[in-house]
Amino acid sequence: MDLETAKAIIESRVVQKYLEQVDTDAEAALDTLDANVKLLKTYPPAMVSQYKKDGTALDKAWGVFNQEVNSITFGKARDGKAAMAAYSKYILTLEVLEAQNVRYSAYIGAKVAELVAALLKLVIEITKKMREKFKELLVELKALEALLKKAKKDVKGAEAQRIINVGITAVSLCIPAVGLGAGIAIAVGTFTVQTIIDSQLGPGSPGAMGSLNNAVGDTIGLPKQVKPKFAKLGGAATGLIALKMDSDEVADAKRIVTEVQKRMKKVQALLKTLDGFLSKDVGFIEKAEMAMLKAMDAAERGAKLYRSQAQVRKGLLKELAKIK
Repeated sequence: MDLETAKAIIESRVVQKYLEQVDTDAEAALDTLDANVKLLKTYPPAMVSQYKKDGTALDKAWGVFNQEVNSITFGKARDGKAAMAAYSKYILTLEVLEAQNVRYSAYIGAKVAELVAALLKLVIEITKKMREKFKELLVELKALEALLKKAKKDVKGAEAQRIINVGITAVSLCIPAVGLGAGIAIAVGTFTVQTIIDSQLGPGSPGAMGSLNNAVGDTIGLPKQVKPKFAKLGGAATGLIALKMDSDEVADAKRIVTEVQKRMKKVQALLKTLDGFLSKDVGFIEKAEMAMLKAMDAAERGAKLYRSQAQVRKGLLKELAKIK
């Protein structure tokens, strides 16, 4: 094909319309990338790096395609094959970046990173405080259990024996449940916003998200595990603290019961502190988890809204094929 005919095809209204539209789309895609990257500071570096590489690939493919078009315009190309190959690469890299833009824009718009950070902060701070209190309570309960068993041997009165037996049963039921609280969510402190988002969005370990959900689930489920047992212990505590020893009880029995009552009051204070965590703070964690999961769901639905324009854009290939 002679130079004038080739130039006429390139400069035709049809070809120019294709070129103008795809170039406009490419510029918009690169602008969106730049805007998004500024908001991805808490996202995994490798993920953000790959996103930037997608932009670099588009920019490079765009440049190569323009060179091939210029080769046709200035008569350096014998046909349109090189331009067709360059254009195919151009629209492929554009499609890749556009899909990535939609996905990251959806996550940014849903504030996923912020909500993951809020949940992690709550879980780490609250469970850390709870663990310390549960550990302290566990020590106190084991000591109280030992005192109660000793008191049972020393005290002779039937009513005192009954009250002490109720106490032993309540404490024994509480110890395993309190042990759960003492070991709650230990692994959650190793999570970061980046590991969770990487698990959700990228090639990161899918187990991170599952582990976080399990840790949060354990924390949220803790009140159901321990509150009924705490209630029984509270009833036993009332009886133990109000226990009056008969005058005929020996001094050792009276002394051990006094020790039990002192220890029981300390346990009561710890129970009161933990009740605040279990009744109020666990609720905050549950709400934060729900907000995060809703945001992730919204982001994933938003990411699926991308619609490829590849078939429309490939119309230019037919025009370039005319250059022979």
